[in-house]
Amino acid sequence: MGNDEKIDIPNFNFVASFRRNNRPAGGVAIYQNTATVHYCTNYMDVHAKYATMFNTSTSDIGDMCISRCHCGDNQFIIMVAVYISPNNSLRAIRDFFYENLFIYSHGASALLHQKIGKRFDDLPMILSGDFNINFADDKNLPLFEFFKNEFGLNMSNDRNLSTTRSTKLLLMRSLQEI
Repeated sequence: MGNDEKIDIPNFNFVASFRRNNRPAGGVAIYQNTATVHYCTNYMDVHAKYATMFNTSTSDIGDMCISRCHCGDNQFIIMVAVYISPNNSLRAIRDFFYENLFIYSHGASALLHQKIGKRFDDLPMILSGDFNINFADDKNLPLFEFFKNEFGLNMSNDRNLSTTRSTKLLLMRSLQEI
């Protein structure tokens, strides 16, 4: 599917998507089941209800689409969709997440709170996608520890179940866990 194509999912509205050109696989998308507003950039269309921020990132490591959406009652949620290209090291994957989600990490948020009086690690976050990693293998546990320690994200899936095809890895940071 190219950047100009969108999949119609009944009862869901397209939020954002991005796919690298000339790549046989990869790409990310976010959908939501609420009314939307339309934004347009020079490289993609974005639909979001009260979106205050959206961003896409691509590198040899993978693709990422980030949307900060207003949920009402002065609450926001960060939605992140990711595709990690196969055969990347855990360190490269970790660095990719630091580069793209740094302000949502506990350390950066504490520093920003000192400088600007605002925290970003207390926002609920959903991170989902295709990591092309066997999470049942204990050698990949450091990646789970990284997400938990740096971003307060907990895995919602059973790590022993495959995340290929229709099921993707889902990590969440909710208001109750903060």
